[in-house]
Amino acid sequence: HVCDLIAPVYASLTIYRRLSTILDKKALHQSVFLTLGTVTAMTTMRQLYELQELDLRITECNGIISSVDGQIGNREELDAIHRELDTQSDFLSQLRVKQRSHEMDVESAREKLGEVEGKLYGGTVTNLRELGGFEKEAAFLRSRLEELDNNLLDAMERLEQAQMRVASLEDETNRSEEQWQINQKDLAERRRQAEETLAGLETTRQGLVAQVGPQELRLYESLRVSKGGVAIAKVERGLCRGCRMALPTNQIQRARGGRETVLCNSCGRILYIS
Repeated sequence: HVCDLIAPVYASLTIYRRLSTILDKKALHQSVFLTLGTVTAMTTMRQLYELQELDLRITECNGIISSVDGQIGNREELDAIHRELDTQSDFLSQLRVKQRSHEMDVESAREKLGEVEGKLYGGTVTNLRELGGFEKEAAFLRSRLEELDNNLLDAMERLEQAQMRVASLEDETNRSEEQWQINQKDLAERRRQAEETLAGLETTRQGLVAQVGPQELRLYESLRVSKGGVAIAKVERGLCRGCRMALPTNQIQRARGGRETVLCNSCGRILYIS
């Protein structure tokens, strides 16, 4: 009869143990599920942050390519130097013509003065009235010749300065042409390197995008457009690095928990705690 009394108690203990085991397994499953969810969420945030770093580098590469494209083949500064050289060369040609004209005027005046002085001092003219006339003409020609000589000296000085200016511009043009050719080669190489880097980044991006959930990716892409390319902001010392505003403690805890996508109350960016 003792066995009859013990049997129900033993059965109850067995049921209790089995029920406890089931409950423990259920709790364990819930714990594992929550842990995996947290890890998945944190992994997604980390992947989104890495995606943003890639996108920023891609934007930088595209900016380099765009800048280089605007400089390749651009001869604006070089053409300006050439135009200045052409202008100064034309001016130099005009000065040469003017100097030659002054030289001819001086030669003509000297020749005329020589003729008058020949008559004045040659002894062929004896009439005092005629001699007086030749004396006045000779005085005028001497004054005129002095004026023409001064004009010629000024013209020669201007011509010399213009020649120096043209020579300097020719040297500058040659140096600029050589430097332009060097710069063009450097730009072409810089573009090639940027394109090579860009291709690698885009390949990496495709692989990373495939690992991110579509919902999170849509949010990220939307914020990236509206937030100037920075959709995710790191949290450092309780501050959102996107807007430099202090974050509430509960918001930081939610972001650290990793169970949800948490947006900054101030700037609306996704908060990320590494």
